[in-house]
Amino acid sequence: MALYLRWEAEYPDEWGAPESWMWSRWGTKEVLLRRLDRGGIPEAVRPQIAELILAALGRPYRCKDWLYASLVRQLHDSPFLHEVGMLTSADDPLVRLRAQFVLHVAAHPEQTPTRTSWRRWLDSAT
Repeated sequence: MALYLRWEAEYPDEWGAPESWMWSRWGTKEVLLRRLDRGGIPEAVRPQIAELILAALGRPYRCKDWLYASLVRQLHDSPFLHEVGMLTSADDPLVRLRAQFVLHVAAHPEQTPTRTSWRRWLDSAT
């Protein structure tokens, strides 16, 4: 799971190339992120998933990146949230907003993050 997500994060051109064997890449990414959300992040890959979330916060949006937000609730007890907090001071205003939203998600575990909740939060934050 983590290896597939890392491939997408670190080698997007190769991952998205037409000759790639993963023709349903966005659907596969979505399935994996939802599985981690529902089934929990295995202890062995928690650091890797935290890195992937931070990478998604700091890069231009890629399809299904919004699904990373739901995983934040499982990392609330790690130094990860401190690193997200540091992104709230980033030069890029979109990175700052994404980091603020992720912290909001961590503080409100009863709310399910969705594309719609992101837009609503964004409307209220700006």
